[in-house]
Amino acid sequence: MSLVLDGSNGITLPATTNVQNAAICAWANFYYTGSAMSIRASYNVTSVTFNSTGNYTLNFTNAISDANYACLISANFTAGTSWAAAPLGAGTKTTTQLQVGVINNGAYADLGQISVIVVR
Repeated sequence: MSLVLDGSNGITLPATTNVQNAAICAWANFYYTGSAMSIRASYNVTSVTFNSTGNYTLNFTNAISDANYACLISANFTAGTSWAAAPLGAGTKTTTQLQVGVINNGAYADLGQISVIVVR
């Protein structure tokens, strides 16, 4: 069974211009391979910038009310490897963008699927 959140089943999603009162302010599913950045799907994310291997910046379409939001990050990985995904250092989490890093087996890595959810 699956549930589609498109507004047709009585669930009202906020417009991207009113992210201040939304529980989920932004999300994106993206990847970088070789020399191409690709966003599979997103909400309130206008682009994702490739900074360096395993280091990306999500640029929000509309600013979030403040930078006190939470972010959840996940990435696909090969079984038996260790990985981590997290916001990067001070100043990388603002009302208009979020910089994230993905580490696989102790080194920054570009993985085939990275998902980020911003909640405020």
